[in-house]
Amino acid sequence: MLYSDAPDHARLRALLSRAFTPRAVAALRDRISDTLDQIIARAAPTGRLDIVADLARPLPLAIICDLLGVPEEDRFRIRRCSSISFW
Repeated sequence: MLYSDAPDHARLRALLSRAFTPRAVAALRDRISDTLDQIIARAAPTGRLDIVADLARPLPLAIICDLLGVPEEDRFRIRRCSSISFW
């Protein structure tokens, strides 16, 4: 979607906006909080947290996988694909 032009961009955005209504996002609050707690718990023993590597990448990826119903054992595939840089 990031690299698509009109009219494809508008069509894709409309599809996604239905999934991310304020009510839908509010329903994710507990899951986001739980995931954030897990991330912090993993970082706590080291006393360090890389904002991008430890938070900005894994948090949205975990939530997206939840939304899509990706089983935990298959998420490594999504992580591997999402680590490819397009910039």
